[in-house]
Amino acid sequence: MTRNSAKEVGSSDGNKKKGGGGGGGGGGSKKVVISQDKQRIEVQSDDLDLGSNNAVHQEIQTPLSPAPSSPSSPTSSSSSSTTTSAANKPTTKKPHNGLLEHKVFHAENAPSLLSTETTSQNYRGFINLAMLVLFVSQFRLIVENYKKYGILIDITSQYIDWPTTLLLFLTFNIFIIVALAIEWRIQHKDISERQSTIFHVINTSGVLAVPVTLIVATNALPATGLIVLMAAIVLWMKLISYAYSNSEYRVSISKGKPYYEVVKNNDVVLKYPFNLTFRNMYYFVFAPTLVYQLNYPRSPKIRPFWLAKRILELIFYSSLAVFLMEQYMFPTVRNALEPLQKFHLFALLERLLKLSVPNLYIWLIGFYLLFHLWLNILAEILRFGDRHFYGAWWNCTTMDEYWRIWNIPTHNWLIKHIHIPLVKAGVSKIIASICVFTVSAVFHELLVSVPVHTFRAWAFIGMMANIPLIIFTRALFSGSQIGNVIFWLSFCFFGQPLGLLLYYNDYMTQGSSF
Repeated sequence: MTRNSAKEVGSSDGNKKKGGGGGGGGGGSKKVVISQDKQRIEVQSDDLDLGSNNAVHQEIQTPLSPAPSSPSSPTSSSSSSTTTSAANKPTTKKPHNGLLEHKVFHAENAPSLLSTETTSQNYRGFINLAMLVLFVSQFRLIVENYKKYGILIDITSQYIDWPTTLLLFLTFNIFIIVALAIEWRIQHKDISERQSTIFHVINTSGVLAVPVTLIVATNALPATGLIVLMAAIVLWMKLISYAYSNSEYRVSISKGKPYYEVVKNNDVVLKYPFNLTFRNMYYFVFAPTLVYQLNYPRSPKIRPFWLAKRILELIFYSSLAVFLMEQYMFPTVRNALEPLQKFHLFALLERLLKLSVPNLYIWLIGFYLLFHLWLNILAEILRFGDRHFYGAWWNCTTMDEYWRIWNIPTHNWLIKHIHIPLVKAGVSKIIASICVFTVSAVFHELLVSVPVHTFRAWAFIGMMANIPLIIFTRALFSGSQIGNVIFWLSFCFFGQPLGLLLYYNDYMTQGSSF
């Protein structure tokens, strides 16, 4: 036989047959097929018939030694075809006559799924449930608000005094040009460093004094005062950084160490004094940063479609914020005025909690509008490359972490122009940090008190109250979820709503008096 041939042994009543026959006799016939290439023995037997005419195939997997075969064997093809036919037939496993295998149900230690010892926890279903409950509860408030007030939005409402706003924005150009002129004079040695410092102090003081005076004198609307004063504070910080940085460049040159920032992805490298131009000055004024540098990272190009999307988002979310204020916040604030004045504790708490929800929504929208949309729009137009305007403050577990990363442009300015100079002057880092926080608290108070034409220092007190809260959260809850919960409760659910109620009460009781 050849190598791929098979041996068949048929038996019927003790008689042996060769070839491809199937041992076709009566009962008791048996056929054994030995396949060398498959290395198996297949036994087909009618003796194993258990009350039926179907044969039971038994396969015994066993290694076989290859037997010598003859290429000219006449039975080779016949045996091979028979073996192939037998191999393609479906086989039935022999019924298991023994006991079923015993399954071990408790084989090792295992914690409960909701216990803290569980390494793999998946609460996706609970998160879906929480989102569903949040949606249903907020939708109930929408229905309740509509039944009680109807539609309160008024497209004729005027929140901004546009003539006053535009006049003040145009006035800012005077201080910008004066700052550049001072730098020209000092660069040409027409004035001394001391004189330039005095001139810059006067100029930057005017940036704040002029808008505050006009807002108070004209009894400007709160929204007008807020926008104009925010722009004035930003320009004040920019002009201080401009003067301070140029002074550093002159000191470096005087020491024989010309200084310029080495940044990536920049078109050209600018050096002092070639930066003292209108183009460079106004680029810094509109750039989404408060720290002046000779060079900034630049993006490759302006993306028109991306820019158009951000502008549309800006319009949509601005309209949404106005709608939420008129429809949900203002009615709640007005209804909370009486409990606040009469100090009805539980009624005031109820109003405070009710106000916290729309206040949180508006604050989040405001953050997204300013720090993501507006700053990215400016960065895209100016090809400003570094767009790290905020960190993941929503995951903060301590209050100091929040104040560091929620407004990175302001944090960078405070570090460079207040913290570092104080430390270089010999002040301890703790005292320098408190000074930084105090300056921030003063400007928060200025940003709120002047637009609402009242001064009660609620914002300043609230900011300074963060210092013990910072110590408390850093000592006990740094890195824990409890710290994150304390942050949200203290800041968004009690701090901001309470401050809003206090300032509204002062605004309504004192009118426009300052």
